Amino acid sequence: MKLVRLRFRGWAVLIATAACLAVPGALIVLGGLAHANGTLEERKLPMQFSWVACQPHCGGWISAVGIVTAESPKDFEDFAQGRDLRGATIVLDSSGGSVNDSITLGRRFRNLGLMTTVGTSIRTHTTQGDRGAVDPEAYCESMCVFLLLSGKARYVPETAHVRVHQIWMGDRADDARAASYSADDLMIVERDIGRLAKYTFEMGGGGDLLALSLNVPPWEALHELSRDELRLTNLVTTDAVAEVLPPIDGEATAWPEPEQKPRPLLLLPHAEPAEDVTALVPDGPPRRFSWRGTTYDVAGSQGPERIGAEWWRAPHLSAHSRESGKPALGPRLRGDERRENAFTRDYYLVEDLAGHRFWLYREGLYGRETAAARWFVQGLFA
Repeated sequence: MKLVRLRFRGWAVLIATAACLAVPGALIVLGGLAHANGTLEERKLPMQFSWVACQPHCGGWISAVGIVTAESPKDFEDFAQGRDLRGATIVLDSSGGSVNDSITLGRRFRNLGLMTTVGTSIRTHTTQGDRGAVDPEAYCESMCVFLLLSGKARYVPETAHVRVHQIWMGDRADDARAASYSADDLMIVERDIGRLAKYTFEMGGGGDLLALSLNVPPWEALHELSRDELRLTNLVTTDAVAEVLPPIDGEATAWPEPEQKPRPLLLLPHAEPAEDVTALVPDGPPRRFSWRGTTYDVAGSQGPERIGAEWWRAPHLSAHSRESGKPALGPRLRGDERRENAFTRDYYLVEDLAGHRFWLYREGLYGRETAAARWFVQGLFA
């Protein structure tokens, strides 16, 4: 019987060319637009571990960037050699990787009592010594989410993106529907789902995390967990950054102050539909829209700022779960089955060629919550 390494597939964006990393017996499909080139390139490579010093502000942390491969557990042991890492914090920025090797890494992290968070580590060399900071707008996708779960304490910044999807065979995730599968293949998938379930419960997670992950097939975009879902799945144990990166002598933590989000001077009593909206990609900002009989060409935009629906009103929850209060997943609702205020909203500040500024939002995640997202004007800026 041939050996096939199972992996979670990476996120593929519509506008970008998917990047592939070949490893023996597997294929990882990666993508992403939200990172600076240097960080994006690092996320395509096998996971690298490094120590980030931040004296005098804090005691430092472990940076873990890249894909989990068969070599990652050994690479971590080599990195840990001669270091006392007990109780340290590991900052994750990863698209996922090998299921079984991620499980091995996660158990090692838990044995060391590590704390986990999501971010991109930034190093600065000054005359007073090395300074470290964390950019919170980072990605933890696929099996990285289960590494996050291994932390003794777990913190996720509000601007971080934590995304999940289904376990699948790495060498067939590119075109999973067209691929053929043997009985041995199905046995491997079921075996590793069982291993992942056992690990999830060991780490203090629950069935909700597995259900949310396994509900997203490999031909759909990854599901980004809302703040409510992060708590529901027990991926977040604290909302205080100081619990995972404690300050020294009262100094500030490595995280910058939260960004103040712009809000319109005039908020409409009710959101009004925007018509004839065009965008370069379905999940992108609008390039043109019509409102109250006038068409506006967009010169620039800022966003999105994502505001998710409460998990108990989400369109992918079953009627039984809403009535019972239990978060069991049910069939997805589409078209006229959707319910008002049950969809995720992505807000954009847009400015037209004449300098008028609008606060628009797109209702519904394309391909996951709806097949045809709708746009609304929520407010006007001065």
